[in-house]
Amino acid sequence: MIATFSFVTFSLASILTLLAGHNFGNVELPYTMALAFAIPGFIGLIILLVGDQDNFSPLHIVLYLVIWGCALKTVYFLYLDTDNMGLFLSTGQWDLDLLFGGLVLVAVGLTAYIFGYLITFPYSRLDPKPTSATSDQLRKLIFILIPISVIAAFAIYQYLSQTNSFNQILSGQIFVKRFSETSTGQQVPSSLTYLRLVGQVIPQIGFLLLLALLWIRPDLKKRRYYVLLAVLGILSCAIPLLASSRLTLIYFLVSVVLLYHYLIRSIAVRKMAFLAFIGLVLLGVLGELRKSQSSYFAAETDFSFVQIISTTLGRPYFLDIGKTSAVHNSVPDEVDFIRGASLTNLIYAPIPRSLWPEKPVLAINIFVRDYILQRDDQSGVPPGGISELFLNFGYTSVVFGMIFFGILVGLNYKSLRRRSGQSIFVVFNILLTNVLIFTFLTVEIVTVVSQSAQLAIPMATIWMTLRIFGTNRPDDLSQLMIAK
Repeated sequence: MIATFSFVTFSLASILTLLAGHNFGNVELPYTMALAFAIPGFIGLIILLVGDQDNFSPLHIVLYLVIWGCALKTVYFLYLDTDNMGLFLSTGQWDLDLLFGGLVLVAVGLTAYIFGYLITFPYSRLDPKPTSATSDQLRKLIFILIPISVIAAFAIYQYLSQTNSFNQILSGQIFVKRFSETSTGQQVPSSLTYLRLVGQVIPQIGFLLLLALLWIRPDLKKRRYYVLLAVLGILSCAIPLLASSRLTLIYFLVSVVLLYHYLIRSIAVRKMAFLAFIGLVLLGVLGELRKSQSSYFAAETDFSFVQIISTTLGRPYFLDIGKTSAVHNSVPDEVDFIRGASLTNLIYAPIPRSLWPEKPVLAINIFVRDYILQRDDQSGVPPGGISELFLNFGYTSVVFGMIFFGILVGLNYKSLRRRSGQSIFVVFNILLTNVLIFTFLTVEIVTVVSQSAQLAIPMATIWMTLRIFGTNRPDDLSQLMIAK
């Protein structure tokens, strides 16, 4: 249904845009608009041809991101962004003509991405849902989750301490970007990865595992299970909220939706639309809250509904045509190719800043902010996977890199479909889906590798712990459920 609607609607819109532009001259930049509509139309056609009926499959998710980041944002820049401020914040320039080059780059990248994805032929029937387990196996899971909660709370405390957040919170700066301090007193945008792993990622995994059990066995009404679930949920959201990591919070909520979709029942299209709307409004509200507590943007804060939607459309979230166009327009004419420099950051990334206080700032989002967009605020702008690959070696790295990531996504999705409803690793597959699609297309490659490792380590630890304590098949989610 969604694919058919996208193919027909956007293909027709693309054709009509070209006809209106050539015959009547009343369409601004007709080729740009036509290409912005053609990309989701093309993806919708691919979905129809391969018979993909899963509304949360990787192809569908990419379709949603393209509709938002290419089609709707192009319309916004051309017709709704009256003062071009959204365009300037996304691209660092005022020229609408640069959008066409960015759309070409997205089209090439996603074509390669889809090709790599389809190589894996990930379509298979879903397995039956699990049916039984024992109370003894629940106690073993709780045995892990209770100390996880305590350790996570301590990690959150350490995170807030190392970012001097307690003083900021007391002064009213609650939803702001957090920075760590070097030995010389310099404020650097460190992510404090290891503290985030313990205080954010591991509680999220524990929350999803416990939530899966309670969803599958709604007859369980023991209050202590829901209290523990609430504690894990609060811990999971604490750092993203206090560090103004809006997308991290959105991705966590997406994981909950995907877990329900693959473990319980498929979500209807109208419910998907409602959830997407709520998520985008939440993203806009958090953006305005962050602006309200920023000296750079405080004067622009406006919590009206129109401004919230404008904030979401006008900022470089998800697969954004604005920042992609900025990179395509600047490289290599104004900024030379970085020739793999962003990828070499993987060598230094695992070293904690506490052990190497003068470790260089690794995030390529700072490079994009300073040299591509030339902004002077503290917020970095992650380029997204397509733009980062283009920054390294141009279209060559885009084609081969996107094919590679498409293959990874296809293999992960194939594993998810095969294990759906039976394995605790369905949680890992869902979280990895967020990393390989949302994080890759939105942020940067180093973050993809880092987050993948952050997921694999605790999942492997939980798996081994359950095995040591006697669960017969720790890879089977049904072994973690409660018998009535």
